[in-house]
Amino acid sequence: MRLRPRTLLWQLGLALMVMQSVLAVVLGAWAFIKLKQFHQQETTRQLDRLAALVAGRVEPLLATSPPSSADLRRLAELLGESAGARVTILLEDGRVVGDSDHDPAVMDDHRFRPEIDEALRTGSGAAIRFSTTLGTDMMYVARPVPQRGPPLGVVRVAMPLSAVNAPLGRLVRLLGLAGIISLGLTFGVIYVVSRNLSRTVLGLARGTLRFASGDLQHRIRKPASNELATVTEAFNRMAGQLESQITALRARQNEQQAILQSMRNGVLALDAEQRVLTVNRAAERALGIDAASARGRLLQEAVREPELHRVVADAMSGAGRQAHELTVGHGQRVLEALAEPLTDGDGEAVGLVVVLNDVTQLRRLESIRSDFAANVSHELQTPITAIKGYVET
Repeated sequence: MRLRPRTLLWQLGLALMVMQSVLAVVLGAWAFIKLKQFHQQETTRQLDRLAALVAGRVEPLLATSPPSSADLRRLAELLGESAGARVTILLEDGRVVGDSDHDPAVMDDHRFRPEIDEALRTGSGAAIRFSTTLGTDMMYVARPVPQRGPPLGVVRVAMPLSAVNAPLGRLVRLLGLAGIISLGLTFGVIYVVSRNLSRTVLGLARGTLRFASGDLQHRIRKPASNELATVTEAFNRMAGQLESQITALRARQNEQQAILQSMRNGVLALDAEQRVLTVNRAAERALGIDAASARGRLLQEAVREPELHRVVADAMSGAGRQAHELTVGHGQRVLEALAEPLTDGDGEAVGLVVVLNDVTQLRRLESIRSDFAANVSHELQTPITAIKGYVET
Protein backbone atom coordinates (compact mmCIF):
# COMPACT_ATOMS: atom_id res chain seq x y z
CA MET A 1 0.00 0.00 0.00
CA ARG A 2 1.51 3.30 -1.11
CA LEU A 3 1.87 5.92 1.57
CA ARG A 4 0.40 9.30 0.84
CA PRO A 5 3.17 11.92 0.26
CA ARG A 6 3.61 14.26 3.19
CA THR A 7 3.14 17.96 2.78
CA LEU A 8 6.01 20.43 2.72
CA LEU A 9 4.65 21.90 5.96
CA TRP A 10 4.91 18.49 7.63
CA GLN A 11 8.37 17.67 6.30
CA LEU A 12 10.06 21.07 6.68
CA GLY A 13 8.22 22.19 9.81
CA LEU A 14 8.67 18.90 11.64
CA ALA A 15 12.35 18.70 10.68
CA LEU A 16 13.00 22.23 11.94
CA MET A 17 11.03 21.62 15.14
CA VAL A 18 12.88 18.37 15.88
CA MET A 19 16.22 20.00 15.17
CA GLN A 20 15.31 23.00 17.34
CA SER A 21 14.17 20.72 20.16
CA VAL A 22 17.33 18.60 20.05
CA LEU A 23 19.46 21.73 19.89
CA ALA A 24 17.58 23.25 22.83
CA VAL A 25 17.98 20.09 24.92
CA VAL A 26 21.70 19.75 24.14
CA LEU A 27 22.45 23.41 24.72
CA GLY A 28 20.27 23.41 27.84
CA ALA A 29 22.08 20.41 29.29
CA TRP A 30 25.48 21.91 28.46
CA ALA A 31 24.47 25.27 29.94
CA PHE A 32 23.12 23.57 33.09
CA ILE A 33 26.36 21.65 33.60
CA LYS A 34 28.49 24.75 33.09
CA LEU A 35 26.22 26.86 35.28
CA LYS A 36 26.29 24.23 38.02
CA GLN A 37 30.08 24.05 37.89
CA PHE A 38 30.36 27.85 37.99
CA HIS A 39 27.89 28.08 40.88
CA GLN A 40 29.71 25.43 42.91
CA GLN A 41 33.07 27.05 42.20
CA GLU A 42 31.71 30.44 43.23
CA THR A 43 30.19 28.96 46.39
CA THR A 44 33.49 27.26 47.18
CA ARG A 45 35.32 30.60 46.83
CA GLN A 46 32.78 32.28 49.13
CA LEU A 47 33.15 29.51 51.70
CA ASP A 48 36.92 29.79 51.39
CA ARG A 49 36.77 33.52 52.14
CA LEU A 50 34.43 32.78 55.06
CA ALA A 51 36.83 30.10 56.33
CA ALA A 52 39.68 32.63 56.21
CA LEU A 53 37.63 35.08 58.31
CA VAL A 54 36.67 32.33 60.77
CA ALA A 55 40.34 31.28 61.03
CA GLY A 56 41.25 34.83 61.97
CA ARG A 57 38.65 34.81 64.78
CA VAL A 58 39.66 31.37 66.03
CA GLU A 59 43.44 31.91 66.00
CA PRO A 60 43.63 33.85 69.33
CA LEU A 61 41.74 31.10 71.18
CA LEU A 62 43.85 28.30 69.70
CA ALA A 63 47.02 30.23 70.61
CA THR A 64 46.22 30.01 74.36
CA SER A 65 47.63 27.05 76.21
CA PRO A 66 45.64 24.99 76.71
CA PRO A 67 42.81 26.18 74.42
CA SER A 68 39.43 26.45 76.09
CA SER A 69 37.04 23.90 74.57
CA ALA A 70 34.00 25.77 75.92
CA ASP A 71 35.10 29.07 74.38
CA LEU A 72 35.82 27.39 71.04
CA ARG A 73 32.43 25.67 71.05
CA ARG A 74 30.59 28.91 71.82
CA LEU A 75 32.60 30.72 69.12
CA ALA A 76 31.77 28.00 66.58
CA GLU A 77 28.07 28.27 67.39
CA LEU A 78 28.19 32.10 67.19
CA LEU A 79 30.08 32.14 63.90
CA GLY A 80 27.87 29.44 62.41
CA GLU A 81 24.71 31.33 63.31
CA SER A 82 26.01 34.65 61.95
CA ALA A 83 27.45 33.11 58.76
CA GLY A 84 24.49 30.80 58.06
CA ALA A 85 26.83 27.85 57.64
CA ARG A 86 28.19 24.98 59.67
CA VAL A 87 31.47 25.93 61.39
CA THR A 88 33.75 23.23 62.78
CA ILE A 89 36.97 23.85 64.77
CA LEU A 90 39.56 21.09 65.04
CA LEU A 91 42.92 20.75 66.70
CA GLU A 92 45.99 19.75 64.72
CA ASP A 93 45.55 16.09 65.61
CA GLY A 94 42.02 16.06 64.15
CA ARG A 95 40.05 16.19 67.38
CA VAL A 96 36.89 18.31 67.12
CA VAL A 97 36.69 21.02 69.79
CA GLY A 98 33.84 23.12 68.39
CA ASP A 99 30.93 22.65 65.99
CA SER A 100 27.96 24.86 65.34
CA ASP A 101 25.52 22.03 64.51
CA HIS A 102 26.69 19.06 66.57
CA ASP A 103 28.15 18.13 69.95
CA PRO A 104 31.95 17.88 69.56
CA ALA A 105 32.16 15.32 72.35
CA VAL A 106 30.43 12.64 70.29
CA MET A 107 32.16 13.44 66.99
CA ASP A 108 34.96 11.15 65.81
CA ASP A 109 38.46 12.06 64.67
CA HIS A 110 38.45 14.29 61.51
CA ARG A 111 42.16 14.28 60.79
CA PHE A 112 41.95 12.23 57.63
CA ARG A 113 38.85 13.77 56.16
CA PRO A 114 39.73 14.84 52.59
CA GLU A 115 39.27 18.57 53.10
CA ILE A 116 41.19 18.55 56.42
CA ASP A 117 44.08 16.59 55.04
CA GLU A 118 44.31 18.83 51.96
CA ALA A 119 44.14 22.01 54.08
CA LEU A 120 47.05 20.85 56.27
CA ARG A 121 49.11 19.94 53.20
CA THR A 122 48.35 22.84 50.83
CA GLY A 123 46.84 25.58 52.98
CA SER A 124 43.28 25.16 51.69
CA GLY A 125 41.06 22.18 51.16
CA ALA A 126 37.62 21.59 49.62
CA ALA A 127 35.40 18.57 49.14
CA ILE A 128 31.81 17.60 48.33
CA ARG A 129 30.83 14.40 50.11
CA PHE A 130 28.26 12.73 52.30
CA SER A 131 28.31 13.74 55.98
CA THR A 132 27.87 10.79 58.32
CA THR A 133 27.26 13.20 61.19
CA LEU A 134 24.38 15.09 59.55
CA GLY A 135 23.33 12.36 57.10
CA THR A 136 23.33 14.59 53.99
CA ASP A 137 25.63 15.70 51.18
CA MET A 138 27.75 18.68 52.19
CA MET A 139 30.22 21.10 50.61
CA TYR A 140 33.28 21.55 52.81
CA VAL A 141 36.07 24.17 52.78
CA ALA A 142 38.87 24.02 55.36
CA ARG A 143 41.81 26.30 56.27
CA PRO A 144 44.64 25.82 58.74
CA VAL A 145 45.03 28.11 61.77
CA PRO A 146 47.13 30.18 61.55
CA GLN A 147 47.38 30.80 57.80
CA ARG A 148 51.16 30.96 57.94
CA GLY A 149 53.48 29.00 60.16
CA PRO A 150 53.01 25.74 62.01
CA PRO A 151 49.28 24.91 62.23
CA LEU A 152 47.58 24.96 65.61
CA GLY A 153 44.34 23.64 64.27
CA VAL A 154 41.91 23.70 61.38
CA VAL A 155 38.63 25.55 60.78
CA ARG A 156 36.07 24.09 58.45
CA VAL A 157 33.06 25.81 56.95
CA ALA A 158 30.33 23.68 55.35
CA MET A 159 26.93 24.08 53.71
CA PRO A 160 24.37 21.44 52.73
CA LEU A 161 24.57 20.71 49.02
CA SER A 162 20.80 21.12 48.81
CA ALA A 163 21.14 24.68 50.12
CA VAL A 164 23.97 25.34 47.68
CA ASN A 165 21.92 24.09 44.74
CA ALA A 166 18.65 25.73 45.79
CA PRO A 167 19.39 29.09 44.06
CA LEU A 168 20.68 27.17 41.07
CA GLY A 169 17.44 25.17 40.93
CA ARG A 170 15.36 28.36 40.94
CA LEU A 171 17.57 29.83 38.24
CA VAL A 172 17.33 26.66 36.19
CA ARG A 173 13.52 26.66 36.48
CA LEU A 174 13.39 30.28 35.33
CA LEU A 175 15.75 29.53 32.45
CA GLY A 176 13.75 26.40 31.62
CA LEU A 177 10.52 28.40 31.55
CA ALA A 178 12.16 31.03 29.37
CA GLY A 179 13.50 28.29 27.11
CA ILE A 180 10.07 26.67 26.79
CA ILE A 181 8.49 30.02 25.95
CA SER A 182 11.29 30.73 23.45
CA LEU A 183 10.92 27.25 21.96
CA GLY A 184 7.17 27.73 21.68
CA LEU A 185 7.62 31.06 19.93
CA THR A 186 10.22 29.46 17.65
CA PHE A 187 7.80 26.64 16.84
CA GLY A 188 5.13 29.20 16.08
CA VAL A 189 7.41 31.11 13.73
CA ILE A 190 8.53 27.87 12.05
CA TYR A 191 4.91 26.80 11.64
CA VAL A 192 3.87 30.13 10.12
CA VAL A 193 6.86 30.28 7.78
CA SER A 194 6.47 26.62 6.74
CA ARG A 195 2.74 27.05 6.17
CA ASN A 196 3.28 30.14 4.02
CA LEU A 197 5.98 28.35 2.05
CA SER A 198 3.73 25.31 1.66
CA ARG A 199 0.86 27.49 0.43
CA THR A 200 3.16 29.25 -2.02
CA VAL A 201 4.46 25.96 -3.45
CA LEU A 202 0.91 24.57 -3.57
CA GLY A 203 -0.24 27.66 -5.48
CA LEU A 204 2.66 27.17 -7.88
CA ALA A 205 1.67 23.51 -8.35
CA ARG A 206 -1.98 24.45 -8.99
CA GLY A 207 -0.89 27.00 -11.56
CA THR A 208 1.23 24.45 -13.42
CA LEU A 209 -1.70 22.00 -13.36
CA ARG A 210 -3.86 24.67 -15.01
CA PHE A 211 -1.14 25.10 -17.63
CA ALA A 212 -1.10 21.34 -18.17
CA SER A 213 -4.90 21.30 -18.60
CA GLY A 214 -4.63 23.86 -21.41
CA ASP A 215 -5.40 27.11 -19.57
CA LEU A 216 -2.30 28.91 -20.83
CA GLN A 217 -3.84 32.36 -20.30
CA HIS A 218 -3.70 31.84 -16.54
CA ARG A 219 -0.83 33.54 -14.71
CA ILE A 220 0.57 32.48 -11.33
CA ARG A 221 0.77 35.24 -8.76
CA LYS A 222 4.34 36.06 -7.75
CA PRO A 223 5.20 35.16 -4.14
CA ALA A 224 7.26 37.31 -1.78
CA SER A 225 10.23 34.92 -1.88
CA ASN A 226 12.80 35.97 -4.48
CA GLU A 227 13.69 32.39 -5.45
CA LEU A 228 10.08 31.25 -5.87
CA ALA A 229 9.26 34.52 -7.64
CA THR A 230 11.95 33.67 -10.21
CA VAL A 231 10.48 30.18 -10.68
CA THR A 232 6.97 31.65 -10.99
CA GLU A 233 8.12 34.18 -13.59
CA ALA A 234 9.77 31.39 -15.57
CA PHE A 235 6.55 29.33 -15.53
CA ASN A 236 4.46 32.34 -16.62
CA ARG A 237 6.90 33.12 -19.44
CA MET A 238 6.85 29.46 -20.50
CA ALA A 239 3.03 29.51 -20.55
CA GLY A 240 3.04 32.64 -22.73
CA GLN A 241 5.49 31.09 -25.17
CA LEU A 242 3.54 27.85 -25.30
CA GLU A 243 0.33 29.77 -25.93
CA SER A 244 1.96 31.65 -28.83
CA GLN A 245 3.38 28.46 -30.33
CA ILE A 246 0.13 26.55 -29.95
CA THR A 247 -1.80 29.44 -31.52
CA ALA A 248 0.61 29.45 -34.47
CA LEU A 249 0.36 25.65 -34.81
CA ARG A 250 -3.43 25.80 -34.70
CA ALA A 251 -3.46 28.50 -37.37
CA ARG A 252 -1.15 26.44 -39.54
CA GLN A 253 -3.22 23.31 -38.91
CA ASN A 254 -6.44 25.14 -39.77
CA GLU A 255 -4.83 26.45 -42.94
CA GLN A 256 -3.70 22.96 -43.94
CA GLN A 257 -7.13 21.54 -43.11
CA ALA A 258 -8.81 24.23 -45.20
CA ILE A 259 -6.56 23.45 -48.13
CA LEU A 260 -7.04 19.71 -47.68
CA GLN A 261 -10.81 19.95 -47.37
CA SER A 262 -11.04 22.28 -50.37
CA MET A 263 -9.30 19.85 -52.71
CA ARG A 264 -11.44 18.21 -55.40
CA ASN A 265 -9.25 15.14 -55.19
CA GLY A 266 -9.84 12.77 -52.34
CA VAL A 267 -6.98 12.33 -49.84
CA LEU A 268 -6.72 9.34 -47.51
CA ALA A 269 -3.76 9.16 -45.07
CA LEU A 270 -2.89 5.90 -43.26
CA ASP A 271 -0.27 5.05 -40.64
CA ALA A 272 2.07 2.06 -40.74
CA GLU A 273 -0.66 -0.22 -39.32
CA GLN A 274 -3.18 0.93 -41.96
CA ARG A 275 -5.16 3.00 -39.48
CA VAL A 276 -6.94 6.03 -40.90
CA LEU A 277 -5.24 9.31 -40.04
CA THR A 278 -6.94 11.85 -42.30
CA VAL A 279 -9.88 11.83 -44.70
CA ASN A 280 -10.97 14.96 -46.59
CA ARG A 281 -14.47 15.72 -47.87
CA ALA A 282 -13.77 14.55 -51.41
CA ALA A 283 -12.61 11.17 -50.11
CA GLU A 284 -15.70 10.97 -47.87
CA ARG A 285 -17.95 11.45 -50.88
CA ALA A 286 -15.95 9.12 -53.09
CA LEU A 287 -15.81 6.26 -50.58
CA GLY A 288 -19.13 6.91 -48.85
CA ILE A 289 -17.67 7.09 -45.32
CA ASP A 290 -17.70 9.53 -42.39
CA ALA A 291 -14.32 11.03 -41.45
CA ALA A 292 -15.08 11.36 -37.73
CA SER A 293 -16.03 7.69 -37.33
CA ALA A 294 -13.30 6.41 -39.65
CA ARG A 295 -10.40 8.27 -38.02
CA GLY A 296 -8.27 5.92 -35.89
CA ARG A 297 -9.84 2.73 -37.25
CA LEU A 298 -8.28 0.15 -39.55
CA LEU A 299 -8.86 0.78 -43.26
CA GLN A 300 -10.52 -2.62 -43.60
CA GLU A 301 -13.04 -1.62 -40.91
CA ALA A 302 -13.74 1.87 -42.20
CA VAL A 303 -13.87 1.20 -45.98
CA ARG A 304 -15.49 -1.89 -47.48
CA GLU A 305 -13.73 -1.75 -50.87
CA PRO A 306 -11.54 -4.79 -51.64
CA GLU A 307 -9.87 -3.19 -54.65
CA LEU A 308 -8.68 -0.26 -52.51
CA HIS A 309 -7.43 -2.73 -49.90
CA ARG A 310 -5.33 -4.50 -52.55
CA VAL A 311 -3.81 -1.22 -53.76
CA VAL A 312 -2.91 -0.22 -50.18
CA ALA A 313 -1.48 -3.67 -49.42
CA ASP A 314 0.71 -3.56 -52.55
CA ALA A 315 1.99 -0.10 -51.67
CA MET A 316 2.61 -1.11 -48.04
CA SER A 317 4.52 -4.22 -49.10
CA GLY A 318 7.28 -2.08 -50.57
CA ALA A 319 6.20 -2.21 -54.17
CA GLY A 320 6.56 1.56 -54.31
CA ARG A 321 4.17 3.98 -55.94
CA GLN A 322 0.94 2.36 -57.07
CA ALA A 323 -1.60 3.75 -59.56
CA HIS A 324 -4.82 1.86 -60.23
CA GLU A 325 -8.34 2.50 -61.42
CA LEU A 326 -10.99 1.29 -58.99
CA THR A 327 -14.69 0.68 -59.22
CA VAL A 328 -16.37 1.43 -55.91
CA GLY A 329 -19.91 1.80 -54.64
CA HIS A 330 -21.10 -1.35 -56.41
CA GLY A 331 -19.91 -0.06 -59.77
CA GLN A 332 -21.43 3.41 -59.37
CA ARG A 333 -18.10 5.28 -59.12
CA VAL A 334 -14.80 4.94 -60.93
CA LEU A 335 -11.74 6.26 -59.10
CA GLU A 336 -8.12 6.69 -60.06
CA ALA A 337 -6.07 5.79 -56.95
CA LEU A 338 -2.47 6.96 -56.55
CA ALA A 339 -0.77 5.47 -53.44
CA GLU A 340 2.57 6.89 -52.24
CA PRO A 341 4.56 6.43 -48.99
CA LEU A 342 3.96 8.95 -46.19
CA THR A 343 7.36 10.07 -44.81
CA ASP A 344 8.43 11.99 -41.69
CA GLY A 345 10.96 14.80 -41.41
CA ASP A 346 13.85 12.34 -41.71
CA GLY A 347 12.50 10.75 -44.86
CA GLU A 348 11.45 7.55 -43.11
CA ALA A 349 8.20 5.92 -44.27
CA VAL A 350 5.59 6.12 -41.51
CA GLY A 351 2.45 5.38 -43.51
CA LEU A 352 0.71 5.83 -46.84
CA VAL A 353 -1.08 8.62 -48.70
CA VAL A 354 -3.78 7.66 -51.21
CA VAL A 355 -5.00 10.33 -53.64
CA LEU A 356 -8.36 9.54 -55.24
CA ASN A 357 -9.57 11.17 -58.46
CA ASP A 358 -13.23 10.62 -59.40
CA VAL A 359 -13.29 9.80 -63.15
CA THR A 360 -16.82 8.41 -63.19
CA GLN A 361 -18.19 11.18 -65.48
CA LEU A 362 -15.19 10.96 -67.77
CA ARG A 363 -15.63 7.22 -68.17
CA ARG A 364 -19.34 7.75 -68.89
CA LEU A 365 -18.49 10.29 -71.60
CA GLU A 366 -15.99 7.92 -73.10
CA SER A 367 -18.61 5.20 -73.09
CA ILE A 368 -21.12 7.54 -74.78
CA ARG A 369 -18.55 8.47 -77.40
CA SER A 370 -17.80 4.82 -78.13
CA ASP A 371 -21.49 4.00 -78.36
CA PHE A 372 -22.09 7.01 -80.63
CA ALA A 373 -19.26 6.00 -82.96
CA ALA A 374 -20.57 2.43 -83.10
CA ASN A 375 -24.14 3.58 -83.81
CA VAL A 376 -23.03 6.06 -86.49
CA SER A 377 -20.88 3.39 -88.11
CA HIS A 378 -23.79 0.96 -88.08
CA GLU A 379 -26.33 3.47 -89.39
CA LEU A 380 -24.07 4.73 -92.19
CA GLN A 381 -23.08 1.25 -93.34
CA THR A 382 -26.39 0.57 -95.29
CA PRO A 383 -26.59 3.82 -97.39
CA ILE A 384 -22.86 3.71 -98.04
CA THR A 385 -23.26 0.16 -99.37
CA ALA A 386 -26.12 1.26 -101.64
CA ILE A 387 -24.16 4.25 -102.91
CA LYS A 388 -21.19 1.98 -103.47
CA GLY A 389 -23.38 -0.33 -105.55
CA TYR A 390 -24.74 2.52 -107.65
CA VAL A 391 -21.25 3.76 -108.26
CA GLU A 392 -20.10 0.33 -109.33
CA THR A 393 -23.09 0.00 -111.65
